[in-house]
Amino acid sequence: MSNQNNSVVSVKDLIVTLKGENGNDRDIHYGSFDIHPRDFLLVKGRNGSGKSTFLRLFHLQGVDYFYVKSGEIIFCEDGLPKESIHTYSGADLTRLNRRVSFIGQEERFLSSSSAHSYIYDVCLTALRESGLSGAQLRERLRRVDDMICEYYEKYLAKSFECKKYKTFKTKKVSAWSGGQQKMINVLAGIIKARVCGIKLVLMDEPLNNLDGRNKDVLNKLINELLADGVAMITITHCQIFDGVNKVLFLEEREDGTRHAKLSECSEPAHVECLESYH
Repeated sequence: MSNQNNSVVSVKDLIVTLKGENGNDRDIHYGSFDIHPRDFLLVKGRNGSGKSTFLRLFHLQGVDYFYVKSGEIIFCEDGLPKESIHTYSGADLTRLNRRVSFIGQEERFLSSSSAHSYIYDVCLTALRESGLSGAQLRERLRRVDDMICEYYEKYLAKSFECKKYKTFKTKKVSAWSGGQQKMINVLAGIIKARVCGIKLVLMDEPLNNLDGRNKDVLNKLINELLADGVAMITITHCQIFDGVNKVLFLEEREDGTRHAKLSECSEPAHVECLESYH
């Protein structure tokens, strides 16, 4: 395990307050822990326990249903303030969101977008904020093209049932099924992480709409990222990932507060989630 000096994220005595009706606020005690390169943190708990709230700390723009009551969450990367991200200015938050790849439960695709153009635009938006020269930007975008083709042919061709890559490249996203759209969203986040050198990937219920085959593909894609030194934080109710080494479990106490318990050990994968594939 990496030492604390090269943490990707450092959480210190973090308490977040969820705003309730009639002043009935509830506190979530996330505690203190560090996330290092190659760490895979699985966040668990019942619905409404505060799992997604933790991920949204990295996307604070427009969030008004919770606030940080005390403590801090530090994103430990050069070029960003060494202070809690909940105190960041708008410009700092924009820079932070270019250093993180977030794969949400749903994605709003433009109706005219093809799979290729959507993934390409996600990467282009992040790369434009990286201070690259024109030549460097063009080279990275060539890598994006190559990666889309490589990942498609290696992992997605069977589940998308396309004999030709050209079909995947040009067909509108809206014409694919919900599970296929989910994989396009996942692929965009993963290629963005690799081409931009991103060290933290967040995934909120990434298994939604995926069948057994694509769950297996997602597991392989994540293992590749972990091997490259990327840290992962994931929320899911069905644990099929074999790279998990930390579990943060959120439980509610009698007084209504929620407290996180960190377990630094691997959690067995639920193989029944893949039975339909195997």
